[in-house]
Amino acid sequence: MRVCRTAGWRLIAWINGENETDILLGLGTVADRLGIDTSKKSMREVAMEVRNRLEADGGRCLIVFDNVADLDALHRYAPSMGDAQVLITSTDAATRSLGKSVSVDVFTESRVPGLPY
Repeated sequence: MRVCRTAGWRLIAWINGENETDILLGLGTVADRLGIDTSKKSMREVAMEVRNRLEADGGRCLIVFDNVADLDALHRYAPSMGDAQVLITSTDAATRSLGKSVSVDVFTESRVPGLPY
């Protein structure tokens, strides 16, 4: 994320992916950042508009769906094509089928370099 921010990417968003409500709230914030008019639209309509916008024009955009537990909601609202970069974190092995999987060890305070203890 820091590399993207330093490089001046247009959008960097971190969205709680634990349930559909959190995903919709996060995508509502993204809609505001993208200048999407959210008035008179349901949260689901707004989320779909965000998805469509990112699929059509998502260059230099990073969306992180963190701690994904609701794969159905993720499938409905996450961009699945185009140039937007999508990062999904989850402990659910089923998410491995969504793209390239990277295993990460558990972080503990003793394993994080550079933190004062």
